[in-house]
Amino acid sequence: MSSMATYQNLLIHGPVELGNGWHRKKRHLFLFRDYLLISNTRCKNILKIKCVIPLHIVWMDKVEEGDSEAKKSFLLGWPMENFRATFPSLEQKEKWCSFLERNINLTKEKDNQKTLELPIFIKDIQHSPVAVTATSFDTVNDIIKKTLSIIGITECENEYLLSFNSGKEEAPFTLLGHECPYAIKMNYLGEKAFMPQRPSK
Repeated sequence: MSSMATYQNLLIHGPVELGNGWHRKKRHLFLFRDYLLISNTRCKNILKIKCVIPLHIVWMDKVEEGDSEAKKSFLLGWPMENFRATFPSLEQKEKWCSFLERNINLTKEKDNQKTLELPIFIKDIQHSPVAVTATSFDTVNDIIKKTLSIIGITECENEYLLSFNSGKEEAPFTLLGHECPYAIKMNYLGEKAFMPQRPSK
């Protein structure tokens, strides 16, 4: 067991399938007060820890209806990672939602008074970058709304995306909307945020 979670009580654990595009992996989740631990599935009673994620950098969101597994799934992510978490039953999914949401909020409340300034570079707008204050509870959609409010644009936040560029990749990493820029910035210092318009359909 990870040393970070050794002295915390186990709140809930169980199997999950983590999907990213066409890639799907069977995993086992362990939720502690401050951490989410992800391991392989049980094989010969041996669990191999894949990662331990502090809950204050974890985010969740609903999965849009569209297939038979949607009701048993939600989006689960942390800086630069997004997965569709699918559980064996609707009951287990709802139980995980409840436990995770409560404990994520509790850990983020510890950083509630902390903020950071995000420099947002807006494509095709002369007076960028814009400095936007982010809290641990702000999502990408919240940051887009704050940015547009600062530059005097209203009621068109759905026309914009938010992307991050660490300087290591050629193309910016486009965010979906439910992620927490505060957590991304705290874990990827030096990244620039870009806010291009959404491509027209």
